[in-house]
Amino acid sequence: MAHSVVSGQVINNTNMPDGKFCSPDDTNCATAPASFAGAVYDHTFTVAGTYPYYCAPHGVIGMIGTVVVQP
Repeated sequence: MAHSVVSGQVINNTNMPDGKFCSPDDTNCATAPASFAGAVYDHTFTVAGTYPYYCAPHGVIGMIGTVVVQP
């Protein structure tokens, strides 16, 4: 099964990317491809804050999360 990491929120069953980060390489976040088992993605946060994210294929069924970056 393929998954992804996309910054943004799922609102009314619609993925709403905000373009701050996304797998696999932080580009084209609205259409970023999903990755399969064994894929590695990392992102370095440079500003403190709260960053919501979701899995593009599964966000509408609740696969969402939040990264909290503290100073």
